[in-house]
Amino acid sequence: MFGSFSDAPGGVIEELEEVMTSVGLEYWYREIFAGRIGYFNENINKGNRKYLTLGLCFRKNKFGIDVAYVVPTNQREHPLAETLRFTLLMHVNKRPTDDESVTD
Repeated sequence: MFGSFSDAPGGVIEELEEVMTSVGLEYWYREIFAGRIGYFNENINKGNRKYLTLGLCFRKNKFGIDVAYVVPTNQREHPLAETLRFTLLMHVNKRPTDDESVTD
């Protein structure tokens, strides 16, 4: 596992180029509606993916729908560029179980 931190032929400099950064914010209104925004950044030598994501969510009781949109920010073709993604959600509760300790 730790070998992947030293496998780049260019040494430490190339290892640092492999670091991808992403950040996101999410705001919920009354636990029913959500708005999301995020940004992903990758080094030019390691793929040069840079894109903004926008999303909306609606949830009511056990069901919901998420919609996301990907906006490339570096004028480079990306397989998911300018696409909408939809996710249908269904929350399933676990059945209540008796409390058991490890010593039982």
